[in-house]
Amino acid sequence: MASLRPRDLYSSLQGWLSRLFDMPPQVVRDDCAASDVLPSARYFGRDDYGRPYSQPSLQRPVFILDSGASCHVAGERSFFSPPLTAVAATGGGTVSSDNFRLPDVLYEPTLGTAQIRVSVQQLAQLDYLVTFGSGQCSVKNRSSGELVGMGRLHDDDALYHLDYLKIPAAAAS
Repeated sequence: MASLRPRDLYSSLQGWLSRLFDMPPQVVRDDCAASDVLPSARYFGRDDYGRPYSQPSLQRPVFILDSGASCHVAGERSFFSPPLTAVAATGGGTVSSDNFRLPDVLYEPTLGTAQIRVSVQQLAQLDYLVTFGSGQCSVKNRSSGELVGMGRLHDDDALYHLDYLKIPAAAAS
């Protein structure tokens, strides 16, 4: 009996699991291709001990303010409210939790991480002002001046993690 190399075994297992769980197709949207969403879509992060991991995490999502993303994206269906079904997963919806409400988020299965990438470009199109400085970031409604989000720069990954962000559903329309 021929033995499989670990990489071949992993590829076979990954293919079998994607067929078993009927993984949805890539994001289908004319104005936002998957390659435009996140250049490093295959990066998943590091665990509590600094070791890289390549599997989606079941922890609470981390909201990252991303000036390079053209669309808000999330890599796990369970982050959406209500959670996306396999049928609805080709589009997206609203991500909502205690401190967060973000409409018009695309589901991107290749992201596969506990991160939600919040697009500065998409916020700006909705007339929100995003500012960075002194290791902090803020999101304000340009018309009313209301502060709707705040975050801070994390030393471990050099990314701005949002502490809260509340974008009303009406803003996305």
